[in-house]
Amino acid sequence: MKILRVLFVLAMFSHQINAQAIWDLKRCISYAMENNLQIKQAGIAALSSNYTYQTAKYNTLPSLNADASHAYNFGRGIDPTTNIYVSNRQIQSNSFNLSSSATLFNGGQKQYQRQVASLEWQASLQDLKKAQNDVSMNIAIAYLNVLYTKEQADIAARQLELTGQQKSRTARLVEVGNVSELSLLDVDAQYANEETNLVGAQNSYTLAKLKLIQLLQLPMNMDIQVDTMHFNLDAVKIPSADPTEVFEFARKTQPYIISQQIRLLEARKQTYVRRAAFYPSLNVFGSIRTSYSSIMMDYTKDPFHPTKISFNDQINQNYGKAIGVSLSVPIFNGMQTHYSFQKARLGELNASYNLQSAELSLQQEITQAIANWKAALAKFESTEKYARSMSAAYEANTKKFNAGIINTLEFNTAKNNLAKSQSDLVSSKYDLMLKTKIVDFYLGRPLY
Repeated sequence: MKILRVLFVLAMFSHQINAQAIWDLKRCISYAMENNLQIKQAGIAALSSNYTYQTAKYNTLPSLNADASHAYNFGRGIDPTTNIYVSNRQIQSNSFNLSSSATLFNGGQKQYQRQVASLEWQASLQDLKKAQNDVSMNIAIAYLNVLYTKEQADIAARQLELTGQQKSRTARLVEVGNVSELSLLDVDAQYANEETNLVGAQNSYTLAKLKLIQLLQLPMNMDIQVDTMHFNLDAVKIPSADPTEVFEFARKTQPYIISQQIRLLEARKQTYVRRAAFYPSLNVFGSIRTSYSSIMMDYTKDPFHPTKISFNDQINQNYGKAIGVSLSVPIFNGMQTHYSFQKARLGELNASYNLQSAELSLQQEITQAIANWKAALAKFESTEKYARSMSAAYEANTKKFNAGIINTLEFNTAKNNLAKSQSDLVSSKYDLMLKTKIVDFYLGRPLY
């Protein structure tokens, strides 16, 4: 009974999973944002850049270090408290040191390094957003392709159903002698051809779902049901489709462009870092130290019978302090500083070219995207009119065929024209939806 109960619970759980496996575009994208490996890797890179920034930020603060040591020396050695050689003695010694240093001036090198790290962190955050956008767009394309192939399969199934009805009518007409058996053979051939078309359409639908599952990085044995999307012609019409306006908006919002802008600033700050190496460096330091030795003796009371100095007394007696400043002036280091600075300037120039190239590519992509959207809208409108006319023609030819006015070949031609017009309409509809989402992407609009 326990096994039956467990199996029943597992079956109910499996049923709940299957019942919930209806994915709309929002759910697909939300799932990818949380689970996509490329996005996770971009997030790790951003976090690593943040740690680099935190390191550079705290590197501007003074340093503080504490050292302690404990040692045993056997045989001949040096008493660390007196620097006198002793023989055949076991020496136990301790030393304690607390030191601190701070940079007073180094040409602003540490401050610029902190700014470079901060800019790199900001750029990596934009790289993360770009990865999210790329994954979202790829999923949207795959999602629309699933819907497109599903509708194509539905059209193929309807055509097969209509041909099946035609086959039944033709068989009855052959029985009563109104048409020849050749007409039935033509319909049989048409039916077999449309069965092949249906299998091909269903395979395309299966492969499209598989592609979406792969992009979502779901288990390959998992099947998902894709929710339909309501198509509204007004929703795919963009109020403002001027390429210049769209480009100006995208230039300020697209993560890739912002990343290149930040990296140009980063390269400029990197030039400042290299230039700061030409300046002198001024540092201040200080330390506190003390020590203990097991053979340190007190000869002041009785030189012939010295007494051992205790640990606490030695710590107090050997206590010392130091403070000072250091100045380092770069004079010559094999021209390394000079050429490092020149390379940094070249890096800044290259970053400027990268930004210009990215903006030029963005401008071209937006111009092409808007042109594609306009062409897709015009094609959809014309295809929709043609599909309506083919539907009306099919209805008229159906009545003529049932009345025996036209033959099977003429009826099949009308039916095939209807099927092609419906297929073209579905193709143009999803092409328009895709082209609209691409323009929406550049306008910063959500994809769902």
